[in-house]
Amino acid sequence: MNLSDVILPWTLAVVLAVSGLGKLLSLTKFEAILRNTYGIAAQSAILLRVAVPALELGSAVLLVPSATRPIGYILVAGFALSALVVAASALLAGRAGDCGCFGELSHRPLARGTILQEAIVLGLGTVGLVAELPTVAPAVELTAFVGLLAVASGLVVSVAVASALIRARRAIHRLFD
Repeated sequence: MNLSDVILPWTLAVVLAVSGLGKLLSLTKFEAILRNTYGIAAQSAILLRVAVPALELGSAVLLVPSATRPIGYILVAGFALSALVVAASALLAGRAGDCGCFGELSHRPLARGTILQEAIVLGLGTVGLVAELPTVAPAVELTAFVGLLAVASGLVVSVAVASALIRARRAIHRLFD
């Protein structure tokens, strides 16, 4: 047993499970955090208040068995990247409030530490996925898998960057209005 077999997937699974369960304890409060702290539109916040904890809990479950671990790592990395961009956009726009990272279980303000936290989760998810590549590669040709992963990552990053730029543009316009 090594880092990629036990410590990393179980650590991430526990963190994600606690985070997801904490949000489920008060969906209404988490929705308010999404709207007020992060500036998410009301209709999107209604959807995300359930989707975010469901994604966290689903990712936690997928990280435990080795057969589904690569999918879990992809979800973890994608989610952490999205959360990092949303948090950075909110900070750049001058927004403040509870970060909502662990729902009812923790009340910390949105800060640079939130971005660092998501960057660490993104890094751990990526390291875990890379560690799983040798077990995934026999089932799928390695170059095709890496190419697909690169395209998917590029799409996620493109959407995240576009969203961040739109939010930054709106924040700048608000400063001069």
